[in-house]
Parts: sequence; structure tokens; C-alpha cells
Amino acid sequence: MDACKGFFSYALPPELTLMIMRRMDKPSLEASARVSRVWLALAQPYLFESVAYKARRDEPQPLGDLLGFLHASPHVCPYVSQVALRLADEAPGLCVAGRRARCTLHTLAAALRCLPRLRTLTLYCFPLQCCPTHAEAPLGAPAVPRLAALHIPGWYSAPDGDCPLGVVHFLSLFGAIDRLVLGPSVAFPDSPVPPALAPASTPRVRALVLDSVAPLRGLSAALPLAGLERLTLPVLTRDSTAACRALLADVCGTLRHLELRVHIPAVAATSEELDFSFLRTLDVAAMPALAAVTVVLPVYGRADSGAAQHPARRDGPHGACVLAPAHAFLAALVPALPAGTHTLRLALHLFSRDPAYAFFRAEWWDWRSYPLTPAWAPLYDVLLARVARGLRHVEFADAVGTGLPDVEKQAIVSAMPQLWESGTARFV
Repeated sequence: MDACKGFFSYALPPELTLMIMRRMDKPSLEASARVSRVWLALAQPYLFESVAYKARRDEPQPLGDLLGFLHASPHVCPYVSQVALRLADEAPGLCVAGRRARCTLHTLAAALRCLPRLRTLTLYCFPLQCCPTHAEAPLGAPAVPRLAALHIPGWYSAPDGDCPLGVVHFLSLFGAIDRLVLGPSVAFPDSPVPPALAPASTPRVRALVLDSVAPLRGLSAALPLAGLERLTLPVLTRDSTAACRALLADVCGTLRHLELRVHIPAVAATSEELDFSFLRTLDVAAMPALAAVTVVLPVYGRADSGAAQHPARRDGPHGACVLAPAHAFLAALVPALPAGTHTLRLALHLFSRDPAYAFFRAEWWDWRSYPLTPAWAPLYDVLLARVARGLRHVEFADAVGTGLPDVEKQAIVSAMPQLWESGTARFV
């Protein structure tokens, strides 16, 4: 009892100290950990909650020093829940580099096995040697039985060639992945995987997000997706429909949530560009378990010196340049939804509120919103017809995460009165 009494003999209660430390950045946590042993014990869970490792060009054994640290400090391993691995000396977006030492899958597996509470792993152009050799022993059981999220925004491509099954062998390190995000540089072999070269196991993926069309080629043949419940497809075009259709055919029996993105072909779209009849070839009506569908609608405005004086001239979701493709997309998709679909979410991607487009916004996107209620009327008719066939919820959301402007909400409510009066529509 005396030892415990001395442990908590400081001014602030431990609960309050933990609340403060939860909001500290890494430098502040490092300074707090040096104050006393009490603060060291309280700061370590937050200090080592996320670990970022950058492989240097001159490093002979990437990830070797991190593995040594984890072996020498096993008391911090249970605190690590997020790990990010990337190159340290390459320009952003560049995933091809000169000759360098690469980390083997055995080294990565040994590091991952040291982290019992790992939940999120991000791999951005990290140099991995995925080609198995005869001298290496089999990887055996997955290093991580279950991973909450795996993000691969960029895959490292060696200048001297790489294993065509590199991504597949890397994914065999995990038994199950709740959410898998694949970037544009992730590639799978076009031909089926030979049994002799296939890994011993592949993970069970519950949710898959494709940021580009590139990973679609060969994905179904290389990575079995039986049991997939959520799927986010890249921007759909007529050229990418065939690959999307092959993927949807493999998961049609288990897919519960599908997210699609509207393609805005041009400011002045032609009638051919507004023809989204190819969406019917996806055959979403053959998905009996599909309960919810999300459609991401791009929303942007063009700066106009007369916009403030003429609100009706606003470009954006209420202007012809964006409204026409969005209406054509929904008019082709909504009637084809299966009878069991009960929720349709329209996520508005407000470019004027997206920090990633701040540079372009200064050029020609307008910060201001000028709602034009009548422009939502064509969408209203499409949604009303689907509600009559069993659609129970129509949700309006913000895809950026900053929240929908109040004027935007007022325009939607005014244009769709019956949906709001019946309680079918709502903002989320």
C-alpha cells in the first residue's frame, strides 16, 4: 500500500493526466516522459501508439534497427497500434528508385509478430523483397491474425524488376483484413497465379477500397475476395466497366455496401459523355445482400465576377456542368438497384472545402455557395420513384468531412419536401 501511495503522490489525478497526454504531440510526450517514472508510465501508451519508419537509401538492412528495438524493448510493443513504413529520400508520389537494399518478408513478419495490438499498417513505397528464394524457409502462419486497416497508397517498384506476385505474397502476412486500401501503383498479374508460386494463404478481406483502376486488372485472379462485404470502386468510366464487372461477379453473393463515384467528363459535357447506360452492365440487381449504396458526387464552382450579383449563375452541383452528369449517373443507377437495397447515401465532395485543392481554389474555384433549389428537382424525381419501390433511407453526407453548408442543406430540403416530411431523407 505504501508503494502504491507513493506512486500516485503528485498533484494531478492520473485520469486527468491521461486526458491531457491524449492531446499532446510526440515532442511534448517525449518531454513529459522524462519528468518522472510516473509520467513515463503514463506517457508511454501514447508515445508509442503510432510508429513511423523511413528507410534511408544507404541503409544496408531496412527495418533491421526497428526489429532490434522491438526485441530490446518488449515492454513498449503492446502500446503500438499504428505503423507507417515508407522511403525517406524519395519525392512524394515517386515509387520507383535506384538500386537499394530491400527488406525481406521474413524480417517484416518478425517485426509484425512483436506487435500484438497492431491495428493499422500503412505501406508507402517501402522497399520490400517479395520474391521467395529456395534458401528461405516458408513464412508459415500469418504474422498478424487480424488487421483492422491496411493502406498501400504506393507500391515500391525495383528498377531491376520485381516479383509479379509481390503484393500477393505481402498480403499473405495477414490472416484477415477488415479494410484494405489499394493505391494506383499497386498491380497484380494479369494471368492466373500458378499453384507452385502462390502463397500458402491469402487474407480474408471484409472491405476493399480502390483508389484507381490499375489494381482492378488481375485482382480477382490473384486475390480471392470471397466474403467481401464493402467495396469502394474508383471513378467509373465505360473503359473500366469490364474489370469492375468481373470483380462484382466474384462478390455478388456477400456484398452489403457498394460505393461509386461520379465521373465528371468536362465542364461542357456532350450527350455521349452523359450516357451512363453502361452502369446497367454491372448487374447490381443480381446482388441479393446489397443493402446500402453510396454515390460520391463532385461539387465545385467556377469563380465568376458576376456570381454574387447573379446567384442563379452558380456553377457546382446546381450548375449544368456538374448537375447533368450527376443526374444522368443516378438516373441510370438508381432504377437498377436490387429490391433489398434500403439505403442510398449521396456524399457531396465539396472541392471548395477540400484542403487538397487549395491551390486550384485560389485560381478559379469559388468559396461561396449559391443554392439553387430548382436544380435538385430532377434528382428528386429519381429518388422519389425509387422510394416508392421500397427505398427507406436517403442520406446526404459530406465526403470531405467538414460538414455541409447550411445553405446547401436548405436547398436540398426545399427541393425534396416529400422525402423530408415522410422522414425518408436525413443528413448524416
